[in-house]
Amino acid sequence: MRHKIYLLTAFFLVALFVILYQRALPELILEGFAMDSYYRVKTSLAEPEQQPGRQWISSELARLEQRYNIFDQVECDLADAETMLLAAKADFYAGLSGGAYRVDIAPLSMLWQEAIRAGEPPAPDKVAAAVRLIEQGLGELDFGSLLKGYAADRIYAYLEAQGANKALIDIGGTIRVFGRPSLWRPVWRVAVRNPVAPGSLGYFELTSGLAVATSGDYERGFFYQGRRYHHLIDPRTGYPTGDFRAVTVIAPDGLSADILSTLLFVTGPAKVAEVEEATGLQIRALFVDAAGQTELFGSLPVRWVKSEK
Repeated sequence: MRHKIYLLTAFFLVALFVILYQRALPELILEGFAMDSYYRVKTSLAEPEQQPGRQWISSELARLEQRYNIFDQVECDLADAETMLLAAKADFYAGLSGGAYRVDIAPLSMLWQEAIRAGEPPAPDKVAAAVRLIEQGLGELDFGSLLKGYAADRIYAYLEAQGANKALIDIGGTIRVFGRPSLWRPVWRVAVRNPVAPGSLGYFELTSGLAVATSGDYERGFFYQGRRYHHLIDPRTGYPTGDFRAVTVIAPDGLSADILSTLLFVTGPAKVAEVEEATGLQIRALFVDAAGQTELFGSLPVRWVKSEK
């Protein structure tokens, strides 16, 4: 009898702990559209912080989009500390990649944006002229390849400072997590879209603080005379690179994940080890080829669970 009482007491205490854990902070879900993408922030904040949290996240995303959207022709102050930080980070990776990644590519970005709308590649002489501008250091900045990751980091830091105990921050597929999704599950499962067929390729299990970003050719592009063109441009040639359909990168922060998914899409997996050595970061990169076959590179110990066919 005493043994049963102990078991019932233990069960009651565990159940009470679970209820208190789940109710400790109410859930906040914020959804919307920014940076040409759908975003969703799922977190837990105390009631007094929820409305200010909604306002801060919405206004911060709007601020970043307005400030750095080249297609709205909004100029940013190059002497500003934030812009200098982003430009310096991008410049480092430009050097590391041998010019395969850079952000002073607005002439090419705008040229190919128009081509995607028209469904026809730009004239070769226009591409060559844009490449020359960039090589001469005259290209305007386009932070599109890093802005979602930076925004995710900004929201991450804000929520952490406000006392949230968990969050999933998803800005157009660039995701950063912290805390644990539930008492029973210590890792977040983040699915990776299959670029060549419906469904997902599988999922990564992410621990607190990690970020994931994907660059793929399947959302913005067109076919022309039997060839696929898309928005992921090699600045050295002025044309889309075509060796992979998608590259997903997991890194310790959103900014690094976002930059590296674009960089490695252009360079291929040969640069993964060099990136880790030069930055001191551990990363994990999933490459998907035209047939939908996957291959993993990098030293970050995250679990990849492949979908069953």
